[in-house]
Amino acid sequence: MNRIFLFWTLLLGVFFTTTLSAQNTLRYWIFFTDKGHYQELSYQQQETVVRQLLSAKALERRLQRAPQSLNKTGLWQDLPLEESYLQTIENLGFKIHIRSRWFNGVSGYASAEVLEKIARLPFVEEVAPVRRWTFQPEEYHPMPPGTFRKPSLTDTLDYGDSEFQIQFHNINQLHQKGLNGEGVVIAMFDTGFRLTHPALQHLVENGQVLEEYDFVNQDAVTANEEGDPKDQDSHGTITLSTIGGYLPGKIIGPAYGASFLLAKTEDISREVHLEEDNWAAAAEWASARGADIVSSSLGYSQFDAGEGDYIYQDMDGKTTIVTRAANYLAERGVLVVNSAGNEGRSAWYHIIAPADAPLTLAVGALNSSNQVADFSSRGPTADGRIKPDVAALGVSVFAAYPPEAYVRVSGTSLSCPLTAGISALVLQAFPNLQLLQLINIMKNSGDNVAHPDNERGWGKVDALKAWDIARSLSAPPADYEFTPPWPNPYTYRGFPLHFLVALPHATTIKLSIYNLLGQKIREISYPGAAAQNYLSWDGKSETGTPLPSGIYFYRITADQAQETGRIVILR
Repeated sequence: MNRIFLFWTLLLGVFFTTTLSAQNTLRYWIFFTDKGHYQELSYQQQETVVRQLLSAKALERRLQRAPQSLNKTGLWQDLPLEESYLQTIENLGFKIHIRSRWFNGVSGYASAEVLEKIARLPFVEEVAPVRRWTFQPEEYHPMPPGTFRKPSLTDTLDYGDSEFQIQFHNINQLHQKGLNGEGVVIAMFDTGFRLTHPALQHLVENGQVLEEYDFVNQDAVTANEEGDPKDQDSHGTITLSTIGGYLPGKIIGPAYGASFLLAKTEDISREVHLEEDNWAAAAEWASARGADIVSSSLGYSQFDAGEGDYIYQDMDGKTTIVTRAANYLAERGVLVVNSAGNEGRSAWYHIIAPADAPLTLAVGALNSSNQVADFSSRGPTADGRIKPDVAALGVSVFAAYPPEAYVRVSGTSLSCPLTAGISALVLQAFPNLQLLQLINIMKNSGDNVAHPDNERGWGKVDALKAWDIARSLSAPPADYEFTPPWPNPYTYRGFPLHFLVALPHATTIKLSIYNLLGQKIREISYPGAAAQNYLSWDGKSETGTPLPSGIYFYRITADQAQETGRIVILR
């Protein structure tokens, strides 16, 4: 669609819901056509620029879990924005709020007159409104002051009233093995965090909070500050305590020893909503700082009046801004664990973004009887994939509440951090796991593996079973093992094609793609470990061009062993 036509379509749609003037305060995305002078740099120069933007931990994670993310295509996304483009739109009157390298654009504020001028610039691809998201809130039940339960005789930690949720998932079994998430970096995306709560003070005292950032107010304060609603940081405090709280006799989270990156992404001042660009910006921020896992107890489908809702067909794993950002995180080796949503009682009913992303671990909610909660969002995705992926306790979960209280909360916002915490324990025990391995381990630990469905996915996650599966995968096989690619036929939906190769010892793995004439059109080398290895291919040629529909052949070689097969691509 012509960008001027698109602009006026958007503009007219907004005009009838709110008066536009020179003082228009609606937020817009400006997407650019290219990366400016950075595109003229050599591959080596681009790689140098990108490496300087990543922490040592982030670079280590990408080299280990997603080496393909440092290829030419991946590097292009990570290149900085062209400063001259930014200067030009600012000079025209656009006030920048968020910069996004991955989306090659910015969000911010401008009048209709300014936006019209920007839409006509030769380096502007598209002008689009930022959307505000609404979702079903959780149910809070305050806990009266009193004595907390003592631990079971079989446990060495005093879980207090968090005992049931810990034992429900066999998390205590991994705690007894000495696992607490230490060495794993978890990024939390939420409303804000009250670190002065007694259940969270250990995170500050032990230096476990690596960094905080408020993407709403653009400062380093994620607790409530002047102008914030009273309950702004309540939801984030609840989810952080669920995964990382530690106050023996009251609450202990699964990954109380992990390190955390805290991102305040949601502004609750206008009812309950989130602006999509904050989540996307937090994704880039967390990835660059070395996050291993993102725990996001947020989900988005419908918006405030006049914002233009997404529809169910948009829950296809590739459309919404947050889903695309989650895909980009996965491409860089970051596990995204996200609430499936609390829409089960509503007209929407289905999962909400970014739970629809193919490599996002979407988590539904269970009650204490291991039944799916009626409010838990159901699948499938709009393109027919099973969701949620797994399920965890989401009814009457015990959590901390600011300033120093405790509550029982019901919602997928609680099942999400419990699952993310288990993932962190598994990753601590087996740090060489690749992203797809970790996702499959979590799914295969479920109690519904034999018949996954759109109610509970692969079922209730079991921490001990996940640890046991990971241990078996970490042992090298007796011989080379090749598994056919998945999915095949391959329809590009914003995620790559995957191959599984198990090696008896560490060696280089080479993947070659050929067309029907036998011409080699892509070759990728991967560092193979003495265990299972997941290879990925983005369906593109050596030049970064998506391959057209057709039949192709692949060859995987490792030492003298090799495997060949056919791939069908459908565009």
